[in-house]
Amino acid sequence: MAAANALNYTRGMMKTLIVSDIFGKTYGSQIRSNRYVEPRFPIDLIFLASESHFSVNELIANLTGTDNVSIRQVPFLHGFMNQHSENYDQSGYNQEIKVLRKNVI
Repeated sequence: MAAANALNYTRGMMKTLIVSDIFGKTYGSQIRSNRYVEPRFPIDLIFLASESHFSVNELIANLTGTDNVSIRQVPFLHGFMNQHSENYDQSGYNQEIKVLRKNVI
């Protein structure tokens, strides 16, 4: 899904995106390429500890202050919610599932 589509998601869909992990796509790089797109409603962006293809901290700095964007960074690596990934982290998975359940409309 392109960043413009992700950031312009309609209400009634998931309000929280786990960048470059839960859906198996690299949302972080897509958002990076379209970082000037402003969402039409509040959205939470959850970034991983690091990514191999771009600076997570730089992207967070660029997006900080964007209207309707809430940002948080988790201390996990790409794939932490994928049981088939070498970076799978059961504790991280459980933690983020709790957050997702609270934030899904």
